[in-house]
Amino acid sequence: MRSTNRLMPRLAWRLLALVGASVLGATLLVPSAAHAAPPFRFVPVELICYTTEDFHGADGAYIRADARVYWPHNGVVYMNAGSIHQFAASYALGFHTDIKLDLYDQDRGIWDDDDHLGTIWISSADADSAPGPNDNPDTPQREIMKLFLSDDVFYALFYFVERI
Repeated sequence: MRSTNRLMPRLAWRLLALVGASVLGATLLVPSAAHAAPPFRFVPVELICYTTEDFHGADGAYIRADARVYWPHNGVVYMNAGSIHQFAASYALGFHTDIKLDLYDQDRGIWDDDDHLGTIWISSADADSAPGPNDNPDTPQREIMKLFLSDDVFYALFYFVERI
């Protein structure tokens, strides 16, 4: 009888955990707006460097999107004044409302943090702000340009936002 008394609470807790997990599982499987497919796509076209942060040599450029490294997929892209980087289609990024993009110049010293070269915001409103020629929704969208201007640099990002 003594072993049965100790076993019952364990079985009760396991049963409660199993019921709770199945209820939670059923709740978690219900799609919500936060987990729905993104209705917009950010499509970068090109990044142009007009002025570098470094007085000598190229910037080791990379972009973080909402605090995660976004471009390039690994390493950095070295950009001098006059450099133009054209983005591959793989850099299109789905989103819901807006994306924060931060441009950095990678510094090599362990005591020197990477230089923040500016922040821009990509918004779902951009999908409506740059319609195609003659405001015809059936024609390709014009590119939008935003500038990274912090730390004495001048970079221009050309992109468009499309509805998915």
